[in-house]
Amino acid sequence: MRIVTDSTVDLPSSLVEKYNIEIVPLKVQLGEETYRDYFEIEADKFYQKLRSTTVFPTTTQPSPQDFLEVYQRVSRENDCVISLHISSKLSGTYQSAIIASQRLLTSKVYVIDSKQASVGLGLIVLAVAHAIEKGRKKEEILQLIDELTKKIRTFFSVDSLEYLQRGGRIGKAQAFLGTILKIKPLLTLVEGEIHPVEKIRGEGRLLKRMAQLVEDEVSKGKIKMGLIYTDNEETMSILSQYLERIENLEIVYKGRAGGVITSHTGPGTIGISYYNE
Repeated sequence: MRIVTDSTVDLPSSLVEKYNIEIVPLKVQLGEETYRDYFEIEADKFYQKLRSTTVFPTTTQPSPQDFLEVYQRVSRENDCVISLHISSKLSGTYQSAIIASQRLLTSKVYVIDSKQASVGLGLIVLAVAHAIEKGRKKEEILQLIDELTKKIRTFFSVDSLEYLQRGGRIGKAQAFLGTILKIKPLLTLVEGEIHPVEKIRGEGRLLKRMAQLVEDEVSKGKIKMGLIYTDNEETMSILSQYLERIENLEIVYKGRAGGVITSHTGPGTIGISYYNE
């Protein structure tokens, strides 16, 4: 059994290699330059480019042919391929994967809309990787994925809503446009679409609020969590300190947002995804 996902998963390369996860990249264009996300530009370099230009990046989903080539190669060596992707409400990547799977002469590939992005997608991918490692059957894994797509909660904040607006991904967070300086928007994903939660004055209060949301969930059982950040390592360090004080919380990994996610959220983004076991 093998996992295929796309580059918006934002998993550290060490985990991708450990679990032999196949990544199909989206593309990022910034000015005259185009990069295959995850493969052709390092995160820090991309953040620097964004900070030093007034040009807004654009992104392109993989083509059905991109997926078809991967599926043909991977399915020759595996009885089952689980293909997990960014929310269909945020990208056409899932649709490209569906088209590719329909062109295959095999039913080995299962294409799934995670209804998540970045670290939320990453948590699902890792849970599947662990299940495969334990020898779980295909039916059990598909059931696990179905449960996780309903259970995972994601909260994040951005320095500026302009990236989400220009990229057409702002969703119902449109209501927060025009907020005054020093107000931090707290956002979430609901059925794969971005929704506003609340406006918070100052980064310090934002981080405490994010930690409080998690603490409120701990009473329901042990929590597994992933964290994502960009060029704001100090901010992530502070948030991590708040979270590490919470009992029954396991931080599975911390990742850096790649080119595609950062193109739509901007540098300075920070986020958490978690679920009760």
